[in-house]
Formats: sequence, C-alpha cells, structure tokens
Amino acid sequence: MNTQIKKYFLEHAIPLAKVDRYGLSTTEDSISIPIFDLEGKELFRKHRHFNEKMKYTYDKGSTVALYGQHWLRFFENKEKPNVVLVEGEFDAMCLWVKEKLALSTTGGSGSWKNEWNEIIRGCPITILYDNDEAGAKGAYRVWDSLVQSGIHSKIAVVPHGFSDISEFIAKGGSLSELVTIDINTESLRTTSDKSKHKVNYNKICQDLIDAQSDVSKAIHLRWILSVFLHNIHKERCFLERKKPVSFNGDELDSIKTIPISNFIKFNNRGEAPCIFHNDKNPSMLYNNENHPKYPNTVKCFSCGTFASVIDITMVMQRVDFKGAVEYLRNFMKV
Repeated sequence: MNTQIKKYFLEHAIPLAKVDRYGLSTTEDSISIPIFDLEGKELFRKHRHFNEKMKYTYDKGSTVALYGQHWLRFFENKEKPNVVLVEGEFDAMCLWVKEKLALSTTGGSGSWKNEWNEIIRGCPITILYDNDEAGAKGAYRVWDSLVQSGIHSKIAVVPHGFSDISEFIAKGGSLSELVTIDINTESLRTTSDKSKHKVNYNKICQDLIDAQSDVSKAIHLRWILSVFLHNIHKERCFLERKKPVSFNGDELDSIKTIPISNFIKFNNRGEAPCIFHNDKNPSMLYNNENHPKYPNTVKCFSCGTFASVIDITMVMQRVDFKGAVEYLRNFMKV
C-alpha cells in the first residue's frame, strides 16, 4: 500500500488494520470498496481513484445501493440498532471503527431511494451528512423521504470548521460534540383515503426557526436550517395551494439598506459580539453603508459568518425569510 493511500485512510480515521476487515483492496492508485446486499452477498465494487480524472468508478452493471446494509442481518430478532446515515462510504467506515452502525448511499448525497426506508424502519435514525449546502440538501431529501413514510429521524452536523464526520474524528473530535436537532414530527397522521402521511409543516418550520435562534447552534446548523426552511416553506405553500411568497427585487434592495446598527450596538471600531455563535468578545465587524463592496453587512472573524440585515433579523426575531422581510418592511414604515 503506497503512502498516498495510507494517508487517505488515516485522514478518514480508518486504521490500516481495518482495511481487510471491511473487505477493501488497494492498487497503486486506487481503493476498491465491496458493496453488499442485505444477505451479505457482494453486488459490485466501487473504486476510489487518486491519479485519474474520474474520482469514482463502478463495476459494469452497477446500480445505486445502500452501503453497509449487510450489517443489519446481525440484528435480526434483536433490538433495533441505532443507525447513522452518512454521505459516503469512508464516513460510514469511520463510524464503524467507533462501533456505530452507519449506512451510506453509493450514489452521492442526492441519491436516497424511498425503498430503503423499510430496511431501517423501527431503528433510531440520525442523518449526518457533510457540512455544506449539498450535504444539507441531501439530508433534507432523506429526512423528507423518511417523514413521508412515517419514520422519525434526527439531524446532526459536525461542528463548524469541519467538512464531514471523518475529518472531524481524524482531528480528534468526539461524537458527543455533534450538534443535533430533533425536528418535531409527532403531528404525522394517516389520511383516511390514502396510506400516506400528512405533515404539519407549520410546526416543523417553527421548530427550525427556534433552533436557528439558538445562538449556540445557529452557526453549526446554518446550511441545514436554510435548506430545510426553504424546502419546507415550498412544501407548505404547495399543500395550501399557494405560490411561494415572492418579493419585488427593488423592494428587497431597499430593505437591505436599513442600517444593521438599528438592531445591534457596535463599538467605536464597528465591532460587536457575534449573534451567530456564543461570542464573548466583539468579533463581528460592521461594514456600514459606505463600504465599497459589501455595504450594510456584518462579517464575523471568529465563526466566518457573513450576513445582511435580513439574515440578522431572521436570527434576532426568530422568523423565516418571509417573516424577516415583513418585519423590516414594517420597520421602514415607522
């Protein structure tokens, strides 16, 4: 095994001693990952390349599968295991090392299949996708698929500054440090004429807004919250047979000029404690209306958040985008 591949395993918190245990094989420039079905029969292999244009390739005739599902057969006639859904095979293996049952789709963040919901029904489920917008969109797709099947799941993210769970663990992170949100889906109920579940999206939307207003979590959950709120708002509008609320571009431009200093007190240097994380020192800088590139915005040099007056209002007033615009629209009238 060459140095590059050894380094890759260690960067993903996978000890070299586990390579054979997980059925992996290596060449000079690739890692071959076996994909099994529920019974433990090998379906195909997925290959991670290091010196080719295509990062991943698959054996001919392969279709998207649920990686790690073969472990579930060891829990037949036993208490359902806790399941963590992650975005990639190496993230799954990283959690296997920690004795956590992790599953991943072999097709990337947006390839979850509804048919897999039945495989994990009854298991306590946590969705732990990558800490970026694509990961948040993938997490929403999985969560919504589970919700529509009447299955509850929690959402977790790694702390700000880490891209995924394997990087976090490799750099000394602990699973106890994960930021988790349990979105209330107790309002699920079966309609009388169809075996489908109806969701109280209004309640879920409020739960997300409440989580967003928790300054100790907001920075870690920002991708998840923004994507979930956007998609749930669209779903709520569809269920109510309404079009999503839109705003005139000129009006939004006008609203964005309302000075943030009306809502946050800055010191003489234009600094204030950041509202997006638990900030004890003034690390958020105000770019006032005269800033040449980003007028009337804030930038936190601790957590990295860049925000407009609308973003500020969403957090401080505990509202979604629509609510923030309505609040600022009324503020302009005062």
